[in-house]
Amino acid sequence: MDVLRTLISASSFEDPAEGDNAPEAERAKSLRLVAKMPTILASYIRRRKGQQPIPPDPALGHAANFAQMTWADQQDPRAAAVLNTCFILQAEHGLNASTFVARVTASTNADMHAAVTAALGALKGPLHGGATDGTMKMLDEIGSPERTEAWVERAIASKYKFSGFGHRVYKTLDPRAPHLRRFAEDLATTWKGPKYFEIQEKLAEEIAKQRPTMSPAAAEKVNVVNVDYYAATTYT
Repeated sequence: MDVLRTLISASSFEDPAEGDNAPEAERAKSLRLVAKMPTILASYIRRRKGQQPIPPDPALGHAANFAQMTWADQQDPRAAAVLNTCFILQAEHGLNASTFVARVTASTNADMHAAVTAALGALKGPLHGGATDGTMKMLDEIGSPERTEAWVERAIASKYKFSGFGHRVYKTLDPRAPHLRRFAEDLATTWKGPKYFEIQEKLAEEIAKQRPTMSPAAAEKVNVVNVDYYAATTYT
C-alpha cells in the first residue's frame, strides 16, 4: 500500500494533463491511474521476488493483465476470473472511508492524483482495507486449526481486536463475503501453504461460540465476517 500510494502521487509529475482540472482531463487521468495501478503492484511484487517485471499486454483485459504481469505462466488458471469478480465486489461500495476521503479532497478542487493518493492513505488503515493484512497476521499467529480455540480464548481475555469481523452497516451478513469465501475455499484445494481457509472457518466458528461471553460492545464488533476476512486468503 505504501508503494502504491507513493507512486500514484509521484505519477502526477509526468501526467500530460497535470494542472488541468477540467472534467474531461480528470476523467482521462482516472483512466490512466486505473491502468497504472496493476502495473505498479505487479512490478513491485515481482521485484520483491527477484524477478523481472512483465509489461502489460494490450490484448488482455484489466484483471487478466494483472494476473499475467504478477504470476505469468505460474498463475492459477482461475486467477483472472477470480480477480475480475473481486474487483467488482470491492469497487466503491457506498460511502466508505476511502471514498469519503477522495470526495472531500476533490471538493477542494485538488486534482485526481491528490484525491486518489488521499484515498489510498485512508484505505491502508486497519479499520478499512488494512484489515486484510491484519487477518493474515492473525491466521499466521494461530498457525493451525487445532490451536484456534485456545487462541480465541486468550484473545478475548486480552481484548484483542479481531481483523475481518464486524461492519458499520451490515449487522447480519456482508453480502460480498459469501462470494469471497467461495473463492477462498476453491483456491485452498490447490494451496500448498498453511491451512488458512481451515483456520478461518474454525476461527469464525469459535468467535461465534464465544460471543455470548463478551461485552455487548465487543460482541457487536464481531457480529459478522466482512469482505476483508476472505479477501485476505483469496488474494494470498
